Amino acid sequence: MNSNTHFIGTHNSCTYEMFFDKGFGGFKFELVRTLSAMGLSSLTKKAAMTQSANLKKQLEMGCRTFDIRVSYAGEFYASHTFRCGKLVNALNTLQNHDVVVFVRPDWHNRDTVRPHEEKLLQILNKYDMKIYYEPLGKCKLGRVLPMSDMKIVWFNAKTIQEFKKKFDDFLFVAAANRPVDLSNHIISFALTPNSSFTGALSTNLKESAAETNKFATERIEILRECTGGAMPYILLDYITPDLVKQLME
Repeated sequence: MNSNTHFIGTHNSCTYEMFFDKGFGGFKFELVRTLSAMGLSSLTKKAAMTQSANLKKQLEMGCRTFDIRVSYAGEFYASHTFRCGKLVNALNTLQNHDVVVFVRPDWHNRDTVRPHEEKLLQILNKYDMKIYYEPLGKCKLGRVLPMSDMKIVWFNAKTIQEFKKKFDDFLFVAAANRPVDLSNHIISFALTPNSSFTGALSTNLKESAAETNKFATERIEILRECTGGAMPYILLDYITPDLVKQLME
């Protein structure tokens, strides 16, 4: 069962630091690099960044669950299409804390990870933390836990109205079967950005996070009642101290 200090986490936890001039190739990256050189990087930040607080501050707020996507370019980086900080720096910040870390290949850059998965797992196994990993192929996880042990609840909603409806439908089923143990579930309170390039540039993840985070505070007590305390891991964008406090009350 997840404790009160573990069910709150951050979605794409390392995106507070993004380098739009450093990426992994491809047309989208080259176009964004050109836009950045033209002084238009603020557009891509709105569509790619999901956190403003670094990992140390996230820990100080009370977050104990972290979602890190990885890519490879000579070494492993956290990423969200574009490069963030080094993976080992993130893991070093989190070590010595009682945390849960979900590590997955960044979908847009998964082919950069595929030939180096064994090396990635060697790195993950060095850390005495509860780390889950979603492998791309057959590989030995060691003491790293398989993401297949978890159930990811992704509503794939592009509007807050659609998100609310899908979440409430999920909550209705949970309420009908209460108490339901959701401690092996991961729920991402985040809207799905438009996948087209022009659509992505019109996306403002910080604005959408304000709506989904408010909704999370409105539903958290019902979720507690449905689970009897066996809470899912909840991943949020643009986490703040006030938001953590409201969710933990």
